[in-house]
Amino acid sequence: MFQALLQCFVMAYHVIALTRQQVTGGGMSILDRFSDSMIRSMSEITQETNAIRARGRQIRREQVEVLTLDPLNPHFGEARQRYGGDVFTVLFLNDAARAACNRYGIDADYAAEIQENELPANVGVALRMDDYYVV
Repeated sequence: MFQALLQCFVMAYHVIALTRQQVTGGGMSILDRFSDSMIRSMSEITQETNAIRARGRQIRREQVEVLTLDPLNPHFGEARQRYGGDVFTVLFLNDAARAACNRYGIDADYAAEIQENELPANVGVALRMDDYYVV
């Protein structure tokens, strides 16, 4: 029972594994599109906040996090074995990031879903910011 309860508090990460060809072809642009969408959304919500509250709607804030594992990381070999031998960069999106991608219409090809405790050591932060949206 304790293990099941603990699983409720462990965050899931959604893995995007990109090859060198995908990266040079613009595969990392997902981060640009993602951050642009969140900034545009924050701007629109800021302008409409009073009207939204007057209509009884709520604004929700979630912490969006995209972590990255690049080929220079000592744990990259393990990721290459797990996600494919031609992997060049691996992105890990938390649940809020995946939900925001869906909300903003950003398509991503997810290779796997892992738990927070399965993240490789020494991952870098590619993007971390608050996402605001109307409920």
